[in-house]
Amino acid sequence: MGAIASKHLSTRDYDCLYDSARLADDEVRQLLCSGLDGILGEAKQHHESPSLRAYRVQLYEGPCFLRRLSVHRLGNCMRETLLQPTCFRIFKNAVRLLNQHLPTPAPLLAAVLRGDDRREQILVTDFCPDAEPLDAVVRKARSESRDLIIPELARLLCDFHAAGFSCRNLQAHDILVETVDGKRRYWLTDVRQLRHRRLQSRQAYIRTVRDACRELYEHLPRQERRFLLVSCFDYALKRNIFSEPSQERHFVEAVMAGLREPLQRGFFLRWNW
Repeated sequence: MGAIASKHLSTRDYDCLYDSARLADDEVRQLLCSGLDGILGEAKQHHESPSLRAYRVQLYEGPCFLRRLSVHRLGNCMRETLLQPTCFRIFKNAVRLLNQHLPTPAPLLAAVLRGDDRREQILVTDFCPDAEPLDAVVRKARSESRDLIIPELARLLCDFHAAGFSCRNLQAHDILVETVDGKRRYWLTDVRQLRHRRLQSRQAYIRTVRDACRELYEHLPRQERRFLLVSCFDYALKRNIFSEPSQERHFVEAVMAGLREPLQRGFFLRWNW
């Protein structure tokens, strides 16, 4: 896939960011002028998380994901006034991940739709056939399958960190798992708060592992919980995030301590819908 050429377009009814290499101005205008109901049409909901609802929609290039972001009206107004819209941040973060060759569905369009009494934020990306959120996959998987999924997840998190990134809100439901011919492919989605660090931080890696594993931890048997954390440490050791095998104990204890703590941003998550 070629480089994404981000372009901004704004009218009284919408404010959008899109990939002009794949979408023409007229296509974007025609799509957004139909409003959210027109865009969704007969679309079927694909999956849902605390922060969004994802639909499969048919657009010019074929099937796509349309994510309807769950942002409370108050939070939405504050972000538009003080920062950029959430959908714009996710669009730009996806471009940054792709530039580092990390797996994420390529963004096509991010838009704020202005209605009479509300504002809607949507994000359109490439479609991932047969993909499910990681937490749902783990809950349904047998023990033999989880023994394969756990090291693959550990490698994904380590690659993410080794590329210089850290994220405050990367959770299991933000990772999609696509299975093709018995092989799994993982996709990072809905990355809202992405930071890039020139120097690798062990504490940042601990936070990334803690947040990504929080939803999975309670659904795993005790032995598999330790296997998950040890796998994350082993990959980090190979990538020189840690320098000594003896540091495993500190890593495991630090992640487990974070998992036992209540989610500090719970107040804000309650306002996300």
